[in-house]
Amino acid sequence: MSAAMDGCPKNGTSDVRRTLGNTMWLTASSLATKALAYVQFLLVVRAFSDVQVGIYAVCLTGVVFAELVANLGLDRVVVREVARLGTPDSRELFDSSLLLKTAASMGAYLLCLGAFWLLYPEIVTPHGPALTAFLAYVPVCALARSFESHFTALERMAVPALGQFAERVTMLAAALAAWLGLCGFDAFLAVFPLAAVVRAAIPAFLFFTGRDGGGTLRISRSHATGLLSDSSWMFGVEIVAVAYFRVDIFMLSKMVDLRATGLYQAAYKVFDFFIALFTGYLTAIFPVMARDKAHLRPSMLLLGAGAVCLLFTVPGIALRREILALFKPEYVEAAPVLACLMLTLPLIYINSLLANFAVAMSRVRMLFFVAVPMLAVNVSLNMGLIPRYGILGAALATLCGEILLGCVLLLALKPFRGKSPQAPEVLNGTV
Repeated sequence: MSAAMDGCPKNGTSDVRRTLGNTMWLTASSLATKALAYVQFLLVVRAFSDVQVGIYAVCLTGVVFAELVANLGLDRVVVREVARLGTPDSRELFDSSLLLKTAASMGAYLLCLGAFWLLYPEIVTPHGPALTAFLAYVPVCALARSFESHFTALERMAVPALGQFAERVTMLAAALAAWLGLCGFDAFLAVFPLAAVVRAAIPAFLFFTGRDGGGTLRISRSHATGLLSDSSWMFGVEIVAVAYFRVDIFMLSKMVDLRATGLYQAAYKVFDFFIALFTGYLTAIFPVMARDKAHLRPSMLLLGAGAVCLLFTVPGIALRREILALFKPEYVEAAPVLACLMLTLPLIYINSLLANFAVAMSRVRMLFFVAVPMLAVNVSLNMGLIPRYGILGAALATLCGEILLGCVLLLALKPFRGKSPQAPEVLNGTV
């Protein structure tokens, strides 16, 4: 599953070795953290009441959106620029991004806390202090992600992998303590910022100890302005992407019923697990794409999609009933949905790699202008297919949307042209 770039020949072998090593680290980390997350959620369900689990779900959803605001779309832009410039030349740029995210994350924390006080008094009244502590996860996690982006750009993937694994172990320990009756619901919520501290500690320690010239952070107005200009489009893309992948759940719950939504969610959980099997590779290849400013080879793109199909799609479809029966026997009803979603896997791989290519080539603005109408198309497909086919309609909408998205990205990006595009400006270089 390779997407080799047309880069400098003398660096080809080292790039391949580094990419393979990083892919192994990131894939192992992703699978390990997802496995721990599933065990953690199982313990949460068994430790707390249905109402408390519902509160936990609402709080997690709030954190997802608060993290988007805190990030400002900076992570991918910072990875691109640090990979291009190298450590010494990118110091002020990274410092500026770190200070920007610190300020944005505090604003996101206060905004999210205020939204809960306004919209969920039934949660805030009995759990106010615990909720205040829980949402503190947002600014601490923003710092962790900043340091992780630095090591990702340097292709030292083991550092963010270890930090994320340590975070998940901390959360699992809190869930286990709750299941054993050693802590209550409020104490469980309050542990989350501690987990973020554990996650941030590893990359932060390595960053400051390996930094020439001490640990003083320096902000540059020009770098800050340039970063915000570039990341604003990435921020828009991330917001639209979250809506794109979450809208079918909301529409099913309103247009069918909650039971159908639960069946679909089970199939989607399996689908999401298979996506995690190749997201490590997509993350590992991004710094190479950004540094070499290379174009994609169609043969290698198709080879990767073929590998995803053979290794993941075919077994997933063949074992769809057995996999879903592991939840409960009635979940086998969603087997056609899982088959349809598994057909989408190779398309997810292709479209994710094309999106990475767009970001690496500083074409985030174009990516945003593709994402917005695709969100509208996705909503329209769901509105047309869900009333007729139920949960299968939502899966069909996902499949059709990814086919159309791939065609649009290929036409817009033209990633297979014979010459690599001219190197964009370091910042403010969106096309």
